[in-house]
This record gives sequence, C-alpha cells and structure tokens, in this order.
Amino acid sequence: MTARPIIAQGGALPVFRGRSAQLFRCAACGHILVEGYEPRSLIAIDIECFSCKSITRTEEWPKGEPLPKMLVTLGNAGRFLLKGTVDLREHPALSCDQEIQRASADTAPRPKVNNDWELSPDSLKVLETQLEILTDGVFSKTAARANRARDLGNTKLAPARFSVAWALSQLHQSLLKGIIDLNGLDGIAIAYVQTLRDALHRWRDNPRFHVIAQTLCNDFHHGMTAFTVASYLSDVGNRVGIADTRAHAHTGKSPDLFVNVGRNHSLSIEVKCPQAFFWPSPVPTKEDIQRRLEKEIKDARDQIATGKAGGIVVIGAGHFSPQFAANLEECIKQVTQNKKISTKVAAVSAVCFFGPTIQGMSAAGPKLTTGGHVYIACNPRFPEPNPVLTERPASTAG
Repeated sequence: MTARPIIAQGGALPVFRGRSAQLFRCAACGHILVEGYEPRSLIAIDIECFSCKSITRTEEWPKGEPLPKMLVTLGNAGRFLLKGTVDLREHPALSCDQEIQRASADTAPRPKVNNDWELSPDSLKVLETQLEILTDGVFSKTAARANRARDLGNTKLAPARFSVAWALSQLHQSLLKGIIDLNGLDGIAIAYVQTLRDALHRWRDNPRFHVIAQTLCNDFHHGMTAFTVASYLSDVGNRVGIADTRAHAHTGKSPDLFVNVGRNHSLSIEVKCPQAFFWPSPVPTKEDIQRRLEKEIKDARDQIATGKAGGIVVIGAGHFSPQFAANLEECIKQVTQNKKISTKVAAVSAVCFFGPTIQGMSAAGPKLTTGGHVYIACNPRFPEPNPVLTERPASTAG
C-alpha cells in the first residue's frame, strides 16, 4: 500500500493507449508509459516505469475548471500491476481521490448555509469593504456614479445600472431615518444585498471568481443571475465552471459559465438579462415576454456554439411580481415545446428574483427570506441523452 495509488507497468508495453499522437514517457529514463497520451484522460496518475522503477505523474486537471462528471477513480492508495495496454479511447477519464479532492476544492461552490445577517450600518460597511477588495476598486467607482445620478434626480439609472451601490445607499439612508419599508424600495434593496451575500459566500474562493466579480457592481443583474444559476445547477449535480474569457478573446464570443459533461465535452451557459425583465422597467405583458424570450435565445447562439455539446440559455428577471414570474415560466415552457429553438440548446432556464418575505421573529427583529426561483426546461429537440441535471436525484438510502 502507498500514500497514493500507483499504476505499475508490468512489461515493456505502454500501460495506456489514447487518441492523440503524443507519447508520455518516464521522466527518469524516457521509457514510453502511455501511447496516445491525453492529459484530460489520465489526471494526476502516478505510473511506475517497468524499465527503471521511477514514478512519473501525469498532468493535473487545469486549475479553475471542474472535473468531468464521467470520471473513474483509483481510490486513495494501492498498487495496480498492468501487464498489458489498457485502451482508454472510449472510456471515462481516470484519476485518484487526492486529485479529485484538490480539483473539487478549487471549483465547487461552498455549501449553502443559513447565514443570519443583522441589518446595520456596520454590517453594510463590512460588505462594502469586501466588495471593494474583491472587485479591485470597481465598487467605489460605481458607487460614485450612482450617487451622481441620484444627485441629478435620475431615480431610475442607479437601480438599473448600479444596483448594488444603490441598494447599499438606500439601506444606509433608511437606517439613518430609523424606518425600513419591506414592501417598498428597502425590500428590493434587501433582496439585492442578501442575494449578493450568498454569491460571495459560495463562489469567492473559485480561482475564476474575478471573471464575473466586477459585474456585481457594474452589471448586477447579469452577475447575480450567473452566480444564482451556477449554485442551483451545482447543487443538483452538474459540474459547473466559470468560463475563462481569455480562451475566446480572439472571437469575443465567450459564454459566461459551462458544465463539464465528459473529459472533452462541455455545455456552454449563456446568461441574458434584458433590462425589460427587471425593475424599475415597466412590467412587460405576456406577449412581450414571449417575443423577447425568443429573441434572447436566438441571440445566444454564438456563445452556445462554443460548447462542444451545445449549451444552456439562462434568462434573468426581477420584477418582484408573482404574475410576471408565472408568465415567464409559462413562456419558457411554450418556447421549448414548440420545437422551434435550435437543437444546440440543451435547456432554457429562468432565474426570477423575489423580494423579502417574513418567516418569523427573533430578538433582533423579523427573519426574512429572499433569493431567486430557478426554473429549467429541457429542449425536446436536443439529441439524447440530454446531460443537464435539473433536480436532485432521489435518495437510494435504505
């Protein structure tokens, strides 16, 4: 037994065969260990050379990218003697518990917790400082722009464009007055702040958090929709990652997120947040929702095309109206069932943010619930099997 699993090469033949033209050799003597080496198929595997008995480790999984769902582990210890060559061309990727733990710690969101929060000037200041650090100073710049818009009498620009700065300022002013109106602007501001806090808690440790972090200040609706759907999809078992925009810099067509399905297969996730679907814009009619929804799905095709297995289109919304949320959900059902959207679209999702509701009282005051309702409809035209997991799997415990 060893501290980490080892594949022992039992003869002169390579222990594995893949699809590429690359050879993986012993780092000490150069003996061929893998023929057709694919780094995404053999992930941080220790191989003992038949010729010199040295151990060479294959490449680790890329930092910031979630592991594929189809993955076989060798466990956390042991010695496996292979006297022939194992063909990996049609099989899932191979790794070990140590590498899975390392990669998952980098990319999986932190578990959701019941993180009670006391609304006070001090707690708002703490959040502002945190945002300033995480966004490399972008928060203070957007706060200044929001304050200028307010001073000029533009009551709609700040909530629409600089939602976080507006929400924090709104709550500071209401606390100063000693009155919090949950059914008015304060309720919306609290919903924004609480949703923001949940995203920071769950995703700030991700190596690619910074890619979306600044949008929390200058494009809040987009950033919050992205983090909310990423949390939901991860919680039901999808391997969600934040896209590296640098990889698509030459085309300018990068998705926001992705789901790793297999070692070389991913689903792109494109987030669309039309301002018409968010307060303070007027609440659109059902007909308007239908037209806009079809347009946004069509416009997402370039970003969706970057996924090797297709993609998911996510629509953000926040009118804090139960009827609007119901209409949007119904329109998504109709769009996916009318068989008109591209076969590249695996699913269409909506994230509808809702205002605070009182769930009880404590010594500090009312206990509030806020967040976003996530709805996902799979596209029946997408080639089977559709890899998008939409619900938690049923428990098989006895």
